Amino acid sequence: MITAEHDPRKQPVLAGFDDTRAHDYVVLHNHLALAAAREGDDRAAAAFLAEAKAVDRAEVTRDDGRSSDDAFLWLETLLAGLAENLLPRKYLYVLTSAFRSAY
Repeated sequence: MITAEHDPRKQPVLAGFDDTRAHDYVVLHNHLALAAAREGDDRAAAAFLAEAKAVDRAEVTRDDGRSSDDAFLWLETLLAGLAENLLPRKYLYVLTSAFRSAY
C-alpha cells in the first residue's frame, strides 16, 4: 500500500531533467525485494522483484544493449540463494549495493 501511495511514476517530471520515474520505481522495488529477503520474507521479495521486472520490461528504455531479463540475473540468483538457505541473510549487504550509498 505504501509503494502505491508513493509511486514515483505519478510525480511530475521536473523541468530540465530527464524522465527517470520508471527507473526510480524499479530501483525502489529492487531495494524493497532485498529488504524483504533480508528479513526472511521470500514471498514478498519475489513479489517486489516481479513488479520491478514487469515495469522494467514495459517502461524502461536501455541504451546499454542489455535486455530487462539480463538486468535482473544477479538479483534473481541472490534471492534464490537466500530462499534456499544457501547464503546467509546477514551478509546480504555485502553482496549488493542496495544497502550502500551510491555517492
